[in-house]
Amino acid sequence: MSPGERVLGFNAQQQILATAVFSDGSLRDVTAAAGYAGNAGHVAEVNRGGTVRTGEAPGEAAITVHYAGQVAAVRVRVPRPDGPDPYPTLPVNNPIDELVWAKLKVMGLVPSDLCDDATFLRRASLDVLGTLPTPDEVRAFLADPDSGKRRRVIDAILQRPEYADYWALQWSDILLVNRDKLGDRGAFELNRWLRAQFAHNRPYDQWVRELLTASGTSAKNGPVNFYPRRPDAGRRDEGGQSGVPRHPPGVRPVPPPPVREMGPGRLLRPGRLLQRPAAQAAAG
Repeated sequence: MSPGERVLGFNAQQQILATAVFSDGSLRDVTAAAGYAGNAGHVAEVNRGGTVRTGEAPGEAAITVHYAGQVAAVRVRVPRPDGPDPYPTLPVNNPIDELVWAKLKVMGLVPSDLCDDATFLRRASLDVLGTLPTPDEVRAFLADPDSGKRRRVIDAILQRPEYADYWALQWSDILLVNRDKLGDRGAFELNRWLRAQFAHNRPYDQWVRELLTASGTSAKNGPVNFYPRRPDAGRRDEGGQSGVPRHPPGVRPVPPPPVREMGPGRLLRPGRLLQRPAAQAAAG
């Protein structure tokens, strides 16, 4: 699938090329047969033929490409035309800063100035713990003259039990933990397991892998309850997936295109549609 990502200006267009790779190693241009959908029509729209057109609003859009059960995505970025030139040098305090600054530079955006101490403490507490700091915490933080106090308060917040409670609750909503479907015990076990992942700072890739591959009894093993207890839970859909959520929260699922014959002995290779590196795609 080409290009994998593209930076476009206002009122520009880009044709997507979708290529399927089959089990015998052969390739086929399936651009006309694939299905397309976007998630930000005010930034970029895509038609049935795979042509992306931008409007006059800056932002980022993801265009999904579907063919025979396989899905790939094209990222389209439309920067602000009035961005600073040259772009200012921004302070880097951690690896996350580097990624954020690089993205803002592409989009032509400059971050806001640093907030004051009271605003910082309020935002950190609400975002991470879901609660406001106490008056005593605010007074102590404002009175602290140490220049490293923000870093210290971040570390302290992440060690508080409310952090694990709050994010277990958030992920219980995302994973549709429902006592009506799972029963009181199943919902409790899954929520308790989620809380333990955050309390022990377990990497996301590790606990998500355990969530998807869990086995055993739902009354003892929390992640087993990720599979809803409903009539279609064991059935497989067109893409070979069992009856569990397949789309990230807030993303509307798009029906796959009709299944087409591939020819004798030819199957679409499992995995994504063929994607070329961004540099190669831009050159093409």
